[in-house]
Amino acid sequence: MKKMIFLDLDGTIRDFDGFIPNSAKEAVMAARRNGHEVLVSTGRPYFHLENLLSGMEFDGFITGSGSYVLYKEECLRHKFITQFTYLSLCSYLLDHHCAFELMTYQNTYLLRQCQKSYQKLSQKVTESIGETAPRFVESFPTLIDTPLDIHEIEKFFFFSESLSLEEVKKHWGTCFYIVPSSLPCEGLIAGELSPSVVNKAEGIRAILNKNELEAEAVIAIGDSDNDIEMLALAGCGIAMGNGNDSVKAVADYITRPLKEDGLYHAFEHMGLI
Repeated sequence: MKKMIFLDLDGTIRDFDGFIPNSAKEAVMAARRNGHEVLVSTGRPYFHLENLLSGMEFDGFITGSGSYVLYKEECLRHKFITQFTYLSLCSYLLDHHCAFELMTYQNTYLLRQCQKSYQKLSQKVTESIGETAPRFVESFPTLIDTPLDIHEIEKFFFFSESLSLEEVKKHWGTCFYIVPSSLPCEGLIAGELSPSVVNKAEGIRAILNKNELEAEAVIAIGDSDNDIEMLALAGCGIAMGNGNDSVKAVADYITRPLKEDGLYHAFEHMGLI
């Protein structure tokens, strides 16, 4: 039976240091040769993927944690934060001295007034990742003067030294889908905020509807909190061995860690290759 396989990117296909095991590349190619469809489902913006997945081919992409869905070169879904909510959240994060990136599927942006704090906090992330951090960070965000300089924002990514994720959820949980960042950032609070109707499972549903398929056809593999909904939706949800405990708790199967050929092992276990 043909399967649709949805793979998280960072921590699943690719490690935070930029390493993609050859076995992962082989697994994706072999599964597609066997008639299955393999798709990427990531919190990253779409424009990052060409460089991060150079040499690998996929049947579709869910990016921005479900904001943008591209399947066989057709856009099936594109969701944005409403302008009023976007401006209100910018004001809230600035009042709480947070540094934050604004994401569209084509670029990321940073308010000029946040530049110094962003550089300070992002340096801590770089130190957590280590020498290979440049392979994780694609580019410095484009600087803008005011939030009104850009439109069609898909997602916020924020850093803070004091504002807890619980406090953000208390104020914004009804408007946003809020998860901790999967980035290694010891000593920092970091989170991702997308519209409340956006998560990876909703992106998968758009592709299933296009193909008139049920969730039983889906195998989903991931490692972090923004993967929980897609693993719960899938006919079979698989957690990486290096994944968070919260992801493993909803998984039907736990494979090996990424650097121990975890993706290949999962494909083999499921009879895809």
